Amino acid sequence: QPENIEQTQPTPLAQIAETTYETLQSAINASNSEDEITILQDIALTEELTIPENKNIKLNLNNKTISSSSENVIKNNGTLTITKSGIIRNEISNGTVIYNTGTLNIENAIITTAQNGGKAVFNDSGIVNMISGKIVTEGIGAIGIYNINNSETIIEGGIIETTGFGSKGIYN
Repeated sequence: QPENIEQTQPTPLAQIAETTYETLQSAINASNSEDEITILQDIALTEELTIPENKNIKLNLNNKTISSSSENVIKNNGTLTITKSGIIRNEISNGTVIYNTGTLNIENAIITTAQNGGKAVFNDSGIVNMISGKIVTEGIGAIGIYNINNSETIIEGGIIETTGFGSKGIYN
């Protein structure tokens, strides 16, 4: 007599409209222009998320946390708009939360570096629009927004908070 084996479905981490996804990267890959991706639960990443050049993503953090032990949490080559409250956090020394070569719109979120030498936003020839939200540097020598290669940063609102010795809010 065969045993009754209960098969469990993987718990979805992200959703676009009525469709759910097992990984946030699979939701990013499947998204169409200006789709809103909603985070369904806290996510601990070990690999970088990549937003391709041709994508226009709205990321609804939905009061959840995305943390990562990779060099970059998110590499944005397209357009990324972060909406709704939540946290995106890099957990390693010298790590970057968002490496931006595209357009990054921060409408609401807490973007934070947890260790020494981290960068919340590494803006490499991209555009950063900070409308609201908070950028926090927690480690020694960390940087809130690091601009290189003719990057543009526009701050309309929000807070940039440095807590570690020798940390900088904005470094050009």
